[in-house]
Amino acid sequence: MTLSRRTVLGGAPLLAAAAGGLRPFAAMAAPDAGPLRAAMTGFTLINTLDPGKAAANPEFFIIWGIFNTLVKFDAKMNVVGDLAESWSNPDPTTWEFRLRSGVKFHDGSDLTSDDVVFTFQRIADEKFGSPVRRKMAPLISVEAIDPQTVRMKTDKPFAPLLTYLSNTRTSTQIVCKKAVLAMGDEQYGRTPVGSGPWKLTEWRPNEKLTFAAHADYFEAGLPRSPALEVMLIRDDSSAINALAAGGLHFVNAVPYGDTERVKRMASVGFSSMPGLNARFAHLNIQRPPFDDVHFRRAVSMSINRQAFVQAVVFGQAVPSQGYIPQAIGWAHDKEPRPYAQYNPQAAKAELAKSKYGADVEVVVYGLPDAWWKRMSEVFVDMVNRTLGTKFRVEFMDSRTHFQRWMANDGQCWPNGWIALCDPDEYLFDCFHSTGWRNFSKYSNPQVDSLLEQARQELDREKKGGPLYIQAERLIAEDCPSVFLMNTYSNSAVLKKVSGFDHTPFDGFGAQLASMTGG
Repeated sequence: MTLSRRTVLGGAPLLAAAAGGLRPFAAMAAPDAGPLRAAMTGFTLINTLDPGKAAANPEFFIIWGIFNTLVKFDAKMNVVGDLAESWSNPDPTTWEFRLRSGVKFHDGSDLTSDDVVFTFQRIADEKFGSPVRRKMAPLISVEAIDPQTVRMKTDKPFAPLLTYLSNTRTSTQIVCKKAVLAMGDEQYGRTPVGSGPWKLTEWRPNEKLTFAAHADYFEAGLPRSPALEVMLIRDDSSAINALAAGGLHFVNAVPYGDTERVKRMASVGFSSMPGLNARFAHLNIQRPPFDDVHFRRAVSMSINRQAFVQAVVFGQAVPSQGYIPQAIGWAHDKEPRPYAQYNPQAAKAELAKSKYGADVEVVVYGLPDAWWKRMSEVFVDMVNRTLGTKFRVEFMDSRTHFQRWMANDGQCWPNGWIALCDPDEYLFDCFHSTGWRNFSKYSNPQVDSLLEQARQELDREKKGGPLYIQAERLIAEDCPSVFLMNTYSNSAVLKKVSGFDHTPFDGFGAQLASMTGG
């Protein structure tokens, strides 16, 4: 499954309770006639449901069901209309969107072009502090032409714009101007008013969120269930047990160690595909020993990625040599990259060229949960076995881990990006010298130039793809990250549930609108 060229050029119409186990869910009545019950597992911390402020994946998983965007991805990863019924690109720096008429927010007010303009004004406001403000910097104006027409202008041709306007991890979900001004930003993040299929009715932090169906939702027949409960379950296996007992309809992530067990469950359907993610060990190239390219290359070539995949996620991943996953086929490079291949002899030769020896001490900051823990442990073990180095792991909670990573306070962080849908997100954001995810300030003028050119190529498949591939090859030579794997997206759903479409980007909140418990 790949993102096609028409994805961008197709302007045609268009929760930490339950760690203790099964009991809270086994006690539930069979959910057939009641609300749809879904579990969001693993990382479940939610700080805000304001799209403009959201930063963590669990926040977006919920936001996707509360809000809409101008466009969205369908199940085949093509861009189709969401709030926009059509759009055009009259010149390389201008985009016009025609909004659907009759769209209602949860408070009954009409969604118009004023709400769209307000949404992007908030993102652009430095005082508001949106995490994606820099990402949307190429967008220099958003204008309401009439109540149903919006015109956007960029400072130069900006090919990723449509992807960045989609209902994924973009923060471009359209907010209700009237509600934001009445509540204020902080309250809006706790009691959001959107136009999506689900209206929030209760939020119990670290336990669950409850929703009612949006009666005036503009897509006929959706949502198919009258209500929704999203359980926030830190322990993935507890969610699987609850699903098997009939207390849940859907689990968004099946633990890699549980997949064979789930496949044997007569009442449960299992779905799996390579996801839109990158798993890697991020290196602080500003601090010893990773300020030395030869040391970085030695570490990268010391990893047997096929064995790594088997040891960490039971084979449920694709070994990777870059960030761009195979689901984005037009920008994915299949040619081997020498410094991202397992080669013990070459790794030792690179270490010999380094100004640091094998006796240098390296602290790897790991995440303590599930396969993330194994990821750090196996990474350290492989490097030490191959190079004779003294790498060791220190584990910390996800919030501290991410804060220290963003501050570049440490040496190495095994981690990953998920729910990204455009090569610009993987490469420009992470490796351009001005990229907002470029935490260690990697800088290569040639890479910068290629990524800037790729951003301006509206013919993304034929012209943009080769530029991204060329840039990523150079990045792989510099090794600012050790590329490891592209993990599978695994979901489990009761077989009696209908309407589930599995997509590489795991739409969760948006996916639930078409599902019914039967």
